[in-house]
Amino acid sequence: MTSLILCEPNILSKNQPNKNPHQQILDLISIGKVDDGLRQFVNAVNGPETWNFMASWIRNMLRENSNTLVPQFNEVIPKIKYSDISSINLPTLLIGGVLSPNSYKIMLKILQNWLPNSQIFFIPDSSHSMNLSNPRIFNSILERFLLKQTINL
Repeated sequence: MTSLILCEPNILSKNQPNKNPHQQILDLISIGKVDDGLRQFVNAVNGPETWNFMASWIRNMLRENSNTLVPQFNEVIPKIKYSDISSINLPTLLIGGVLSPNSYKIMLKILQNWLPNSQIFFIPDSSHSMNLSNPRIFNSILERFLLKQTINL
């Protein structure tokens, strides 16, 4: 591996408790209230009222993939410590959305401090789904970073 790109990773959260914090969302989806469950999920991840402003094709994509939430929510994410990753010296691009919930921004800034060879970029007019809400800028940031890594090989 020669470089690393992380887009609002959830790697600094504590070990998940036994009770799934997203159980209400899963319950809604399991009884056929898919839109209600997805609305709750999308608003929690991307900020309040996001669901109301999403394009219909994005909502449809989320509906078609709603069954993937169960394994995502049941995944145990181990808490990562500074000592676990501070020796990573790969060129690292950290990407976040300007409109994302503050917890993602805090996580990215911590990672920027922990990873000695990292840079951070926040995509304007976007939240957690930055690749969908502002693909032109998202792709240009990726392209610029990857081209620089190719030149440095």
